[in-house]
Amino acid sequence: MRFESHQIRGRGRATTLGFPTINLEIPKGLNLDYGIYGVNLYLGENKYLGAMHYGPSPTFKDDLKSCEVYLLDVDEKNPPQTNDKAITIDILKYIRTVRKFDTPGELIGQIEKDVEEVKKLSET
Repeated sequence: MRFESHQIRGRGRATTLGFPTINLEIPKGLNLDYGIYGVNLYLGENKYLGAMHYGPSPTFKDDLKSCEVYLLDVDEKNPPQTNDKAITIDILKYIRTVRKFDTPGELIGQIEKDVEEVKKLSET
């Protein structure tokens, strides 16, 4: 599945967890199950491997759904600049469902596992 979007302002939670993300506007009519996905993100001529969260954030008692992508192997001090450019997402693999964790530390541990799973996609 492929969809296009653009960056919007997020809440900043992912950055505090150590996984800064690009928050995306959810396209109208996006028919996607809530979950964590391995994706390719295209920005201009550049392609990035990423882990995407789509859905609510139950660990933070937040029922509003969001769509955000953590890019792997990107220099966090010099991230790609979106500058209102169109962003294309290709979904490669469903990793897991969205679920509530008792602490942010447990969530961080799971995100680390999710990232390792997504890294395997670049090996195939």
